[in-house]
Amino acid sequence: MATIKLQGNASGSGSVTLTAPNTNSARTITLPDQDMDFGNLGGAGSVQTWVNWGGEGAVAIRGSGNVSSVTDLGVGQYRVNYSSSFSNTNYSGVSSAGGNLSSYAAQDNNQDHNSFQGNKLTGSMPVFSVDHDGGEVDDAYNMDLVCVS
Repeated sequence: MATIKLQGNASGSGSVTLTAPNTNSARTITLPDQDMDFGNLGGAGSVQTWVNWGGEGAVAIRGSGNVSSVTDLGVGQYRVNYSSSFSNTNYSGVSSAGGNLSSYAAQDNNQDHNSFQGNKLTGSMPVFSVDHDGGEVDDAYNMDLVCVS
């Protein structure tokens, strides 16, 4: 069985406190088997939700965190559904849309896209993909959404 090790810094004189939330539920935190860079957690916010999916044809999630599903709402229109809802809509989201670079060719309208988000909800966010050249809503090969709170 693996163990958990907390190691202080010999040069520091401060303290770090881990505080459990006010809950009556048992919670489990599963750490990935990789080194992690959490950046500045002191007020800068942290990633709460992220997802990468293929938007052409049947929607397929390639990787995600705190995302239960992505719903295809029509051509270039998706709804990212969170596994755990936000407590309010005061979070930031950024999305991207792009083509399949292995088949990209200049002036290929099926490969260059922009994206934008609709009204944020506590449990989901709509994301749209628009063809860069023509300006019409269009499915994109690569879709991403990251939400920070």
